[in-house]
Amino acid sequence: MSFLEKGKEFAKKGLYREVIEEYSTSERVEYNNYEESVIRKAGCYYRIEEYKHAIRCLDGIIKSNPVNHEALNIKAMALFAQELYGEAIRVNEELIQLNDRRAQHEGYIGKAICLLRFGNIDEGEKTLKLALDHAKTNSEKRNVIHNMGWAKYLAGEYKEAKGLYLEAFAIDDHKDLRKINSYHSLAEVCIELDELDEANRYLQMSFEKIKNIKSSDLEGEYNFLVGISYKKQENYTKSLEYFNKARKMYDGKYINRVNEIEEEIIDIYTKKPIKEIDYSCAQLAYELYRMYENLDPSKAAGFKAIHSEIEQKYTKPQKEDLKG
Repeated sequence: MSFLEKGKEFAKKGLYREVIEEYSTSERVEYNNYEESVIRKAGCYYRIEEYKHAIRCLDGIIKSNPVNHEALNIKAMALFAQELYGEAIRVNEELIQLNDRRAQHEGYIGKAICLLRFGNIDEGEKTLKLALDHAKTNSEKRNVIHNMGWAKYLAGEYKEAKGLYLEAFAIDDHKDLRKINSYHSLAEVCIELDELDEANRYLQMSFEKIKNIKSSDLEGEYNFLVGISYKKQENYTKSLEYFNKARKMYDGKYINRVNEIEEEIIDIYTKKPIKEIDYSCAQLAYELYRMYENLDPSKAAGFKAIHSEIEQKYTKPQKEDLKG
């Protein structure tokens, strides 16, 4: 069995570190498999969220073979994962220019998702229609329709969004990652529609799938949505607990998402009576104060004030020392 084939066997088991080692050996000694080995290794780096390593692998391939659509597509996804949307759009436009239906489909949908992240919903929806025109397989159609739902969600058209999410989900491609993303999207839109029981059912289904997949991104999204659900139910202590879990998983990776989570945390601390927040939440306020003490003094001062206010509301016989 070649090193390339060994790598494929490890990939089936989700052993991506072992896969990388086998593909690294393959690219050194199995010259006929060089390009495929490097691209597969980059895909593994993407799977384990080491996006810069993935891009370094791919740049060499793209330099020698600028029309390798698989390398371009993984690079675009890795740039998007780092919130480098402008660069991701540029790479997706390179895909669109290739004389290949699948590459054009990947380019259109990748570009559309970046535009939606930028807040350009009209252009994003137009580009998704082009992606649908180039979609051939059920998996491709499902992905486009799901993102059409996301565009409606961003526009505040929640019933339309839910309908498109369900339409996409009905096209079952049996891939757990896609199912988890569908569960999260459906939970998110159900929360906006105040359909909390249904939202929680989708989150429970997501949890059952995530247990078998090592992905801090998926776990972070799950924890964030559970936090939103608890907030809607006015269970602020549990909400803060899950927001903090999500923040720690995203910290150092997704600045925009971390900011969004911290806005939710601040909203609870500043708008809800302290009596509705358990004393254990003082620790989170203190952690955030210490984290921002040198980075953002004004934000740090806000968290310090929140911590002090919670401290004053509770007696201290068995409390943990939070003075650090």
